[in-house]
Amino acid sequence: LAESMGGFKKGDLVGGNAFDTKRDARFPLGIVLIENCRMWGFDRSNDDGAWAALYLRENVEVTVKGCSVDRSQVGCRMVAVRNGAALVCHIEDCKFTNCEAALRFEDFKEGSDTLTPDLTVENCHLGNCEKHLWFYNYRRTTGQGPWKPPTGVRISHCLFEPSIRLRLTTTDPKILRDARQNL
Repeated sequence: LAESMGGFKKGDLVGGNAFDTKRDARFPLGIVLIENCRMWGFDRSNDDGAWAALYLRENVEVTVKGCSVDRSQVGCRMVAVRNGAALVCHIEDCKFTNCEAALRFEDFKEGSDTLTPDLTVENCHLGNCEKHLWFYNYRRTTGQGPWKPPTGVRISHCLFEPSIRLRLTTTDPKILRDARQNL
């Protein structure tokens, strides 16, 4: 904390995420709007794990508009499907800077018997991050053509500075080259 408040002293660490969702699949879909917020400082790089300003998962529909995230291990961590429910998330007009990973998409599965998330990122600025996009725990079956983002992910009209920095769960240079061309 920058200043003492709420029973905590200046400098205390009070949480790993600015906003974290968990909602049991047996409940109705939760709906959340996060608008015009500033989030920073979730950058405990000396700790293992993935501290995220926004940790979005499990049976919610989240809209994030006009927000800025700075100095975080992960700006926004989106878990596609977990515990029987798909995530619905729309991120618009946001800025992610100085993060280890600006956007982390994780736990995707492909196939006819899987749930499909709806994850949209539009008109965002992703600058000075070690990784702009990180597709974690997602592999397509071989022989399916060039790499493309998982089903349910749409990224459009975004600015990546200085240039797009992508991380996939592969080191195959052909897949990485295809991914850069398809984003």
